Amino acid sequence: MNTSHLKFVICGVVGFVIGDALIKGVSFGWVAPLPEPFFHEGATRLDMRRDAPRQTEAAQAYSEWLASDDYFSAFATDSKGNFGWVREYNSLEMAERGALAYCEQGDGNCQIVAVRVPDIELPADREVIGSHTNKYYQEYLTLPGYRAFATAEDGSTGWSWDYDNRAEAAAAAMSFCEEWRLESDQPLPFSTCKVIHVAP
Repeated sequence: MNTSHLKFVICGVVGFVIGDALIKGVSFGWVAPLPEPFFHEGATRLDMRRDAPRQTEAAQAYSEWLASDDYFSAFATDSKGNFGWVREYNSLEMAERGALAYCEQGDGNCQIVAVRVPDIELPADREVIGSHTNKYYQEYLTLPGYRAFATAEDGSTGWSWDYDNRAEAAAAAMSFCEEWRLESDQPLPFSTCKVIHVAP
């Protein structure tokens, strides 16, 4: 078994993340240690992909979207004035997919106008989280007992504390995260939760 892919245990079943696929494996009663997630507190960078929208409603929404410098964020629009945007996601790919999905509810041929990303090279060996997720993660770190923190790339989160062991804490955090994700106004079907931290 390649333990470098070990991520979490749900109800005693090991979960592996290999690329974009979640593979359930053999039953274990423990959860492997995970590295601390990475949150960038410094500058962010606006990357323009095409001209800013000119239609009144889309232009106003774009101006409001620009007011935040939080990452990962994306804004999409089409030639008809349909638009969609997201802010404070945990990955650039998911931010782009989210903005396009919301924009294309207007039946348009949407394209990304701009994205906001951290102005640094991100670590490849740690889970990157945005400011929305980090706010809850910092609160979670103060909690007692066996605890776990789960999040999805769209910023949905769930955490648990004071459980009897790591496996139960991880299972609870996953459940809470999925509940949060599915209760959003427009849940993205391609965003899934995963445990990114367990302690002690």
